Amino acid sequence: MLEQEKITHEVLNAKYHEREAEIIAQAGRPGAVTIATNMAGRGTDIVLGGNLQAELNALEPDIDELTREQIKQAWQQRHNQVIAAGGLHIIGTRTARVPPHR
Repeated sequence: MLEQEKITHEVLNAKYHEREAEIIAQAGRPGAVTIATNMAGRGTDIVLGGNLQAELNALEPDIDELTREQIKQAWQQRHNQVIAAGGLHIIGTRTARVPPHR
């Protein structure tokens, strides 16, 4: 349904172990839509505004201090935006249990 509505999203399940921490770490960005199974994302913090440290770690080592400071300021704006919107919103669903076929 999200694809039909052209809503950008990430799907997090047990299939994507190598991307799991990255997906969850950025789930707190404004406008982020992340769909997770109950088996995904364990042990990873969701940071409101996205994971600043992950962004900084992804930079080339020779990036100047001004650029680093601009990234930190952009993160702070995103962080404040998420807090002003009420924080992280989680919608939980439960699938119906289908009785075994007899």
